[in-house]
Amino acid sequence: SFYTERLRLLPIFQGMEQRGVPLSREGTEELNGRLQEESFRSRDICLNLAHSTCPDVELESLPVNGRSNALNDVVFKGFNLKSPKKTDSGAPSMDKDVLEHWLLTLNPRSPSYHFVKNLKSYRKRQTALGYITSYEKFAKNGRVYSTLNPTGTGTLRFSSSNPNQQQVSKQEEVNTRYCFGPEPGRE
Repeated sequence: SFYTERLRLLPIFQGMEQRGVPLSREGTEELNGRLQEESFRSRDICLNLAHSTCPDVELESLPVNGRSNALNDVVFKGFNLKSPKKTDSGAPSMDKDVLEHWLLTLNPRSPSYHFVKNLKSYRKRQTALGYITSYEKFAKNGRVYSTLNPTGTGTLRFSSSNPNQQQVSKQEEVNTRYCFGPEPGRE
């Protein structure tokens, strides 16, 4: 049963909690700088495209996860995009699946394609930067000590928090695994 298997894992996970995971200062700073730069570049491209398409709209910033009325106006009125799905409240969705749909269906030379591509890039990098901030917030003496919860899921997988180390991205463009690494003198 899950219960007896989890009992066998408890001493192992207790050791993991006590040892923590080494946080690479150099890797974290390098990745943070690169992601900030790429994020600003994507944001600036989006804002320039938005202002050229909808000069009346006051889109001064891009929301990372949510949406603003100005962003809705740019996407749905300015670029005239149609969302293939709706939110729970019935509004047109603009989640990552919808952005991916638009990237597959829009003309790659169109301004709307470049806007969506850079919006997706901006959101992805801002999310990764949030994870890095979380790693740094919970680091002590160069190590990250997460809290592991053996009953946090319905499977043998534990959940973790402070920070959630299960959100360490391995996607090539935002690979936050570079934040972690061996301590000096270890491979």
